[in-house]
Amino acid sequence: MKKNIIITVLVIGIAVNLGLNIFNIKSTKKIAYVRSQDLVYAFDGMKEMQLKFQEKSKTWEANIDTLKMEYQKSVTDYQQQINQLSVEERADRENLLYMQQNNLAQYAENMKIKAQEEENEMLEGVLNQVNAFVEDYGQKNNYDLILGTTMSGSILYGNEVIDITQEIITAINNDYNGR
Repeated sequence: MKKNIIITVLVIGIAVNLGLNIFNIKSTKKIAYVRSQDLVYAFDGMKEMQLKFQEKSKTWEANIDTLKMEYQKSVTDYQQQINQLSVEERADRENLLYMQQNNLAQYAENMKIKAQEEENEMLEGVLNQVNAFVEDYGQKNNYDLILGTTMSGSILYGNEVIDITQEIITAINNDYNGR
């Protein structure tokens, strides 16, 4: 009878151990991390958006340069004609120069704000695109968790074996370029 109890306890122990091992195997999580900044700046969509933004910036700069040249020409014209102008005409021209200078400063400030807004919009769009791709990639490749490193140090160390940055860069660029 004692033998049967010992055998039963051993069989139960083995069954429990086997069950726990099977549960442990099934509960092993597939985890990886991505160097987020590397991914974003290596993404062809980001590169394309940066080029578009640079083109817009050049146009805005050219507009500001044109306004500066017009203002400078107005100042030069005024200085050349100052001796021929009456006191009232001088005051009017100085007033116009002052308004022109203010308009130039206001336009430059507005372009700076607009540039910042468009850059933020561009970056938000790219980040949304990258995040959506990584989420889809994780689901298709059976990842339970994909972490992203940041400059503020959310991941201080990760074994290179679970770094899938280059893998995702290749995949997102292939997807973006229709390959």
